[in-house]
Amino acid sequence: MEMKKLLIAGLVSSSLILVGCQSNNTTTTTSSDANTEQQAAVAEFKEMSGDELNKIVQDKKLKEKYLVIDVRPEDEYNAGHVKWAINKLSDDIVAGDLSGIDHLDKSFPIITVCNTGNRSAKAAQALVDAGFTEVYNAEGVKDYEYETITQVGFLLAPELQEIANAGDDKYFIIDARKPEDFEKGHLKGAVNITRDEIQDRLDEVPKDKTVVAYCYSGNQSLDVAEALVADGHEDVWNANDGTKEYDGFELVTE
Repeated sequence: MEMKKLLIAGLVSSSLILVGCQSNNTTTTTSSDANTEQQAAVAEFKEMSGDELNKIVQDKKLKEKYLVIDVRPEDEYNAGHVKWAINKLSDDIVAGDLSGIDHLDKSFPIITVCNTGNRSAKAAQALVDAGFTEVYNAEGVKDYEYETITQVGFLLAPELQEIANAGDDKYFIIDARKPEDFEKGHLKGAVNITRDEIQDRLDEVPKDKTVVAYCYSGNQSLDVAEALVADGHEDVWNANDGTKEYDGFELVTE
């Protein structure tokens, strides 16, 4: 009888150990699967409707929270693109070229756009693969009638600073801020022309040079740039980031 009791106790103990091991293994596997699913969910870009992008680029404050990248060839971009969109080829992004945007925090929201959403989808996935965590692929300019199509080009602050540093005579830089702020400090070589003055000073801006405008946040300088395009200037650019948004500008008083 005692031997039988010992055998039963041993079997019960072994069963409990086996059950415990199976329970632990199940929990570990479930946790691992959850982590894998979570990582997969993060590593995806989202689709964005034309209505959503239209709303973003028309809102002066909301547009500052996103970077829009038109991934089409330069000639298509120059013919007309969504306002505030910089130009960077899809093929370059897919190849791992992040120059011009490599200063951005990987959590900064990026929106890609092209004609039909195909090339921009490839670029969006490449950005996700590069570590950007909030990437959207917008409806293409041939599929949605955007209200903000413009021929003013857009560039980011670091590129504008490089242009100012180079001092190349082929560029004409316009500071569209108030004269008192211009006097306190401006980009090297910049000329002060506000949006209230631009119509009276159009003749001062050469049509054989690339014009680049900037201000506090890009809005006033965009008005200046649009006025120049309307006047027949063919190579006009506006800085997305102004002096209130980018602290890397090297401002001079000379």
